[in-house]
Amino acid sequence: MPNRNTPPDTFNKIGLVIADKIGALLSYWDKDEICRYANNSFIEWFGKSKTEMRGIALKELLGPIYEKNSPHIKGVFAGRTQVFERDLILPDGTRKEYIATYYPDFAEDGSVSGFYVHGADITPIKKLEDGLRASEQKFKLFLENAPDAMVITDSFGIIQLINSQCTRVFGYTRDELIGQAIELLTPEASVIRHIASSQKNVQHAEPKQTDSLFRLNGVRKNGAIFPVDISLSPLETEEGLLIAAAVRDMTETVEKEKEMLQSVEIISDQNKRLINFAHIVSHNLRSHSGNLSRVVDLIAEAESEEERSEMLVYLRQVSEGFTETVNHLNEIVAVQTKKNVEQESVDLYIYIERCLELIAMDIKEANVMVHNNVPRGTTFEYNTAYLESILLNFLTNGIKYRAKDRQPYVELSIEKIGHELVLHIKDNGIGIDMEKNGARLFGMYSTFNKNQDARGIGLFITRYQVEALGGRIEVQSALGEGTTFSVHFLVKA
Repeated sequence: MPNRNTPPDTFNKIGLVIADKIGALLSYWDKDEICRYANNSFIEWFGKSKTEMRGIALKELLGPIYEKNSPHIKGVFAGRTQVFERDLILPDGTRKEYIATYYPDFAEDGSVSGFYVHGADITPIKKLEDGLRASEQKFKLFLENAPDAMVITDSFGIIQLINSQCTRVFGYTRDELIGQAIELLTPEASVIRHIASSQKNVQHAEPKQTDSLFRLNGVRKNGAIFPVDISLSPLETEEGLLIAAAVRDMTETVEKEKEMLQSVEIISDQNKRLINFAHIVSHNLRSHSGNLSRVVDLIAEAESEEERSEMLVYLRQVSEGFTETVNHLNEIVAVQTKKNVEQESVDLYIYIERCLELIAMDIKEANVMVHNNVPRGTTFEYNTAYLESILLNFLTNGIKYRAKDRQPYVELSIEKIGHELVLHIKDNGIGIDMEKNGARLFGMYSTFNKNQDARGIGLFITRYQVEALGGRIEVQSALGEGTTFSVHFLVKA
């Protein structure tokens, strides 16, 4: 029998020299589990000397872990190669992890006469794996606690990983999303593919160079569409390019933006109404003030009781008109904070006649012929203060901008076109150069003549009042021939 302190015959001298030089753990154990050879790495691993190692029993060497290895020892003696991992506390107290392979040594008769052991220190690898697992755990923890829905896709847009927030936002389970195309969550996700493609085609590109933020539409599992902000960040990995998408539900933000815009619109509308109100007060009361002043002067200059009585009638009419205008202005004040301008049924013929009474002195002094061809009983819904202001503006303009070389006239007529009642106010005055001034005709402070009384706000006010209630104004005019304003009032069906 061979001496147990010598290597088996299969080991030659060259092989022994090589085996002692390598870092792998090599040893040979006979059928009685006695060590007949161990290389230097194996001896150093277990902290033994060569003398101590030769002839030592495997059970003595392994100590407490022998029982763990027992199934593998039985397996190798049964003729099967065994591969397994173990951690071991060495004599110096160091904890090591290794991977061991037991190879059976077959005799000529096919029996197993012993086995070879190949061991490799995998402690550094295990530490690396532990570090990777810890990093992965931290990443997953970060992913799960992110305030936004997180979706990680490959370069083809296939979902690889999501967090819990993603399932809450979109209503899908993890199993329903993993492996699906990102278009399932946002049909406009082609931008993600574009980012991935761009990153692949740009060598040495830093991720921050392709970070992007997009406002897209998301689609929940129930089909509901909602606004989302998506921030994209490319991630280079050993498996290839990944795209991390942070998806934020912007529904609440968009609603707040809408509310803010509505508030701005309301405030803007209220400011316009206040400005409009100020102009109405200035324009309408100015007309009454001028009429009152004229009548008072005429009364003072009257040479007979009959003339004085006639002026007193005018004074009463002007006074009554003044009172009614003030009442109308009070109505405007009452509706300034309301979104809708209050309307009531008005007879257009009566309101035209009322306005003609208010400016009767101007008509008389200017010797203007006014023809009210609007039929009696022409009624529709409108704001009375606005209507009075509109009529006064057009009538006074027809008087103010009359031609000096011919008999001036103003003619009012009406026609029904669909759901519109169209009032035409035609005069034969000086007219407007529409090619030169048409674009700014209704602008604030726009004037087109040398009249010292022109302030350029009348038409601006009038257009606002008409358009505020859904109407519009058309103009036809020729310089030196006259002007026709056509006011389209929207009539309720």
